[in-house]
Amino acid sequence: STTMGIVHSTLPDATTPYMERCESYNQPKMAVPKNQGELIFEIKNNYSKLEKDLDDIPMELTKRKEFEGHAKGTKMSVSDLVAYLIS
Repeated sequence: STTMGIVHSTLPDATTPYMERCESYNQPKMAVPKNQGELIFEIKNNYSKLEKDLDDIPMELTKRKEFEGHAKGTKMSVSDLVAYLIS
């Protein structure tokens, strides 16, 4: 089956970690831009995908610690990850 343009053997459900259900998480990573124009395009393009994914996260899941943290044995939430990336 296909969800958000991604082929899955089964549809993700409530037990699937939220980020694995997000479109931008499952897309190929951004290529290294060759010039400033490509860089600006990629930033805008990828930001719009991320913004859509973040808008789709139910508020009650934003603090759930599902991701491996930076320190061994720790977990982080979507809120933690976004705060880390923008700081």
